[in-house]
Amino acid sequence: MRSEVDRLQTQRSRHRRRPLIGAVAMFIVGISMHERLTAPAALSLVILAGLIAAATLLRRRGWASSICIAAGLALTGAIHARLFHSHFPPDHISVFASESPRLARIELHIDDPPRIVSSDDGGLRPAMPRQVAIASVRRILLKTGWQATSGTVLLQISEPHARLRSGQLLVALGMLDRPAPAMNPGQFDWASYYRRDRILNSFSVARAANVSILDSPPPGWLTGIRQSVRHLLELGFTPERAIDHALLGALLLGDRDPQMRSVQQQFIRTGTSHHLAISGMHVAVLGGFVFLICRVARLRPRAAAIIGIGFVLLYGAITLPSAPVVRSVLLCMALATGTICRRSVDPPQLLSLCALAMLIYDPMDLFGAGFQLSFGVVLGLMLLAGRLHGLMSSWFDDPDLRVLRGFGLDRPTFLQRQGRALRSATIAAMSAGLVAWAVSAPLVAIHFDRLNPWAIPASILLAIPVFFGLIGGLLKVMLTLIFPGAAGTWAMMAAWPMQSMRGLVDGLASLPLSDLPTIAPPLWAIAGFYLLLGMPLIASATSGSSSLAFVRRLSIHRFGPISAGALIFMLPALGGFSARLADRGELRMTVLHVGAGNCAVVRTPGGSTLLFDAGSASFPDIFGRCIEPYLRINGLRRIDAIFISHPNADHLSGIEAAIESGVAKSIYTSSFFAAQSRGNPAAESLLQAMGESNCNQKILCRGDHIDFGDGTRLDVLWPGDEPRLGVNDAGLVLALRYAGRTILFTGDIQTGGIAGLLGSSPSVGAEVLIAPHHGSCESNTAEFIAAVAPRAILSSNDRTLTAKQRQFDQTVSHRPAWRTHESGAVSVTIHSDGTFAIRSFLNR
Repeated sequence: MRSEVDRLQTQRSRHRRRPLIGAVAMFIVGISMHERLTAPAALSLVILAGLIAAATLLRRRGWASSICIAAGLALTGAIHARLFHSHFPPDHISVFASESPRLARIELHIDDPPRIVSSDDGGLRPAMPRQVAIASVRRILLKTGWQATSGTVLLQISEPHARLRSGQLLVALGMLDRPAPAMNPGQFDWASYYRRDRILNSFSVARAANVSILDSPPPGWLTGIRQSVRHLLELGFTPERAIDHALLGALLLGDRDPQMRSVQQQFIRTGTSHHLAISGMHVAVLGGFVFLICRVARLRPRAAAIIGIGFVLLYGAITLPSAPVVRSVLLCMALATGTICRRSVDPPQLLSLCALAMLIYDPMDLFGAGFQLSFGVVLGLMLLAGRLHGLMSSWFDDPDLRVLRGFGLDRPTFLQRQGRALRSATIAAMSAGLVAWAVSAPLVAIHFDRLNPWAIPASILLAIPVFFGLIGGLLKVMLTLIFPGAAGTWAMMAAWPMQSMRGLVDGLASLPLSDLPTIAPPLWAIAGFYLLLGMPLIASATSGSSSLAFVRRLSIHRFGPISAGALIFMLPALGGFSARLADRGELRMTVLHVGAGNCAVVRTPGGSTLLFDAGSASFPDIFGRCIEPYLRINGLRRIDAIFISHPNADHLSGIEAAIESGVAKSIYTSSFFAAQSRGNPAAESLLQAMGESNCNQKILCRGDHIDFGDGTRLDVLWPGDEPRLGVNDAGLVLALRYAGRTILFTGDIQTGGIAGLLGSSPSVGAEVLIAPHHGSCESNTAEFIAAVAPRAILSSNDRTLTAKQRQFDQTVSHRPAWRTHESGAVSVTIHSDGTFAIRSFLNR
């Protein structure tokens, strides 16, 4: 009993010696609340000064002084984040930008090495690779001449420039614009992503000839080392092993090659993408390997540690900078320095110090997935992995052997010792994987809207090839430097772990329930989850030293982590449950913003998910960029029916990806679709995919009806049997009816189709009209609008309006109308009593 009390007293004193954990926590609270800080900066500073004075005056009253200090730290974080996020110099480049792209000639400096980014995501209109770099603006050309300006832009060149590299000064002619915000629910918000790095504008250059290099200084020593290391890593890899080289570059150096896009998606799907990010494990493995080499060379421990620190610093400089890399390097340096100086170190305290330093440098890092996952998982491992390991070890520990070990009478054989060591290592790996998965699961649900129950065994299995891959990559660089003639042999040896990794990930991705869509948990749920997970720590930190009865009652806190783990598995169910609640007694239709294209998603009261067209001439992969994120964030796991109006790429380019993903059940087309698809590569490719899939294929004709239950019905109004109709005029026109209300989907019908529809179906009235041909005006458009008499008109289009689209806006100016390029996704909700509401994503 005495030993148990002593252990609790030690834990309690250890918690008291970690003031930085609480300080960083309050600083983080302030940063997260910076948008709610509406007081002027001067007033905020006055309040901060008052809190500091109050803490000083109340220093003899511990709790009162601590509260003032905590409030001061939170206010400091809020002020710092607000200044960083919102305050820019008056000559910033954003002053010269507008809502629409504008032509500009800018002088800028390339800050980071340019990257080649592929936009070929499997779309039917793949875009050419483009060159992307971060550049600092120096001057901009105005009518009055060159004017000095400041700020950072995202430079994008459609034709990659062969001689472009970091450190160059150049002048370019292009379009000054703003990064695209999220236009659909669940879509990635590039504007907010770059805003965190204080990048408010993008600069798009159409051709490499529009770039003139003014100054090209020789690369610095660090840039030269980076390029040399990557060149040594690349030597010996044949084109057949390009994927293995790209995966090794991502694992060892943090590079992102377009060739490994599909492999990266498999890692994300299996919940093992953290293996591709430079983390403390990567730094520890490589640093430990270098330390081991030094010890084998019979160097003294302190000398080996110094060499290890030098290697860690060099490795951190060579890899691409990111929150996990900086955190890992700083933490390893701090631990190694403490070892060299023979000082005791407290890893959680050092981790808090690293987090505080990074947040002071860039407070917006807090909102990045990399920062949250890296620091959260490492802190969880430090505080909880040891406890879980001890608990799991006690399950397999024989009480009699434990008593014998206490008296020094346990004499295990060699095989028994090896078996115990293997069991301990297995338990350690399982406990670490379980803690890492539990800590990261809510954060993954927030940032990626997914959950993988196989992530724990997958991470443990992948740790073996990852370990050998890191060592193999380091040896590949070193041996190629020493024996360049054998680069092919070193590349083949380094490729073996990469092949094992890809094989394991492919197998794990094929397991059932390997990718469960989830909803982003609310803030209160996240706080409650981590409170439950940390209940054993709270109990040990607050327990008294003389109340053994209270210590015994602490066993109830073991149920906190168990409850937290149970909540994780409820996330997918909550996603589906919330979707069913939202659809009870209402029909919801959402026209997604897909640029120059069309796509509408409908959720019926009966629980069916319908897709009306899915194509775009602007985005190469609208399923992955727009449709799948929308389905995921709404907890939808399948598409019951897809209706294709006509065989044009801007209406069907995303359907093939939906078929390949396995979410599509049935596909409906018109009787003209197959014949009009001949000679159309996009439509022919889709027909082939439909033939090879298990989807039900049905042909719709005028007069057909489909009943989806709960009073939801779909009527086919067009086309009929009229011969010689064009592709647009032969498109499906569908009326979706519920609770006495109608939504009319018109595809791309033009003058001929409108005339035929009015002649064959004179009663085409609808409350909501999806405007024909992306909201373009024809000779009989006014007559058609009068016949439909819509109370709301929705148009899906790109932001560059044609003359016909501007004329359409004038024709319907007396009716409520929404265009997706201005409003983002537009949702229409029809309730069971017939009332309906319209809501746009950007104006929500």
